[in-house]
Amino acid sequence: FLRRGGAAAALLRHVRVDSAMHRVFQRLPSWSCRDHLIPTSRHWRLRLPGTFAAFVKGLSKKSREDCRRFGNRILEDFGAEVAVVPMHRSDHGEQAMRVVENIAQRTYQRALGAGFRDTAETRARWQAAADRGWLRVYVLYLGREPVAFCAGFEIAETLWLEHVGFDPAFRRYQPGGHLLQRVIEQVSDEGRVRVVDFGVGDADYKRRICNESHEEVSVYVFAPTVKGVWLNGLRVVTAWIDRIGHAVARRCGVLDWIRGRWRRQLTKGASQPVAMVSSMR
Repeated sequence: FLRRGGAAAALLRHVRVDSAMHRVFQRLPSWSCRDHLIPTSRHWRLRLPGTFAAFVKGLSKKSREDCRRFGNRILEDFGAEVAVVPMHRSDHGEQAMRVVENIAQRTYQRALGAGFRDTAETRARWQAAADRGWLRVYVLYLGREPVAFCAGFEIAETLWLEHVGFDPAFRRYQPGGHLLQRVIEQVSDEGRVRVVDFGVGDADYKRRICNESHEEVSVYVFAPTVKGVWLNGLRVVTAWIDRIGHAVARRCGVLDWIRGRWRRQLTKGASQPVAMVSSMR
């Protein structure tokens, strides 16, 4: 297909590094059409130990202390006005979309053009999943305000988390982490879920929570044409620049600081929350 000019390149996303597919695409394409300097991403999973108490016991001492400290802070400031509201029934669709969008529009992911977005495609996917009993949407309320959400799909004993986000105005409470803790507690008690899949991305909260991971790559195969070879060369150059920049920042010990600063700047430009009244409480 590539040789006939159907496309300049083909992309295979999220291929496990230890898979036969990855070995094939490392070996078969010619050197000029092969993907070079492929960045790896880590895919994180939490295999539930059976009970929530066992999960907490498996966390590091610092993580347990953080859970306790921020949990106490939420309790002191909001008392009984704290709730985790499930919104995954078919008749919750419209309101779930409004509530999650209200939070998502304030996140740094939205400023990057990523994360959850209320679109016709998302609505169709959520409705199809809800009709089959797969959809899982949880929203954390502090007082009357929705401040964090996580959304995904429960299929074959696995909860696949697709979107997680929180309102940066409530950062001092770490609402995203608190919500995930409550969701893990709930699914542990229900007993249906054996694995919570957090997807790709080396976020700090994933490293703290998860107990399984593997490396994945997104592999390009370039067409054996002038355009395909030119694109491959361009990709090699930009990949080298990216690697050198990350290596310098990491060596200087400022990579995490740069990421944090960038995210805070992005959230400043996020849109203000829309007025809404919830009837879910």
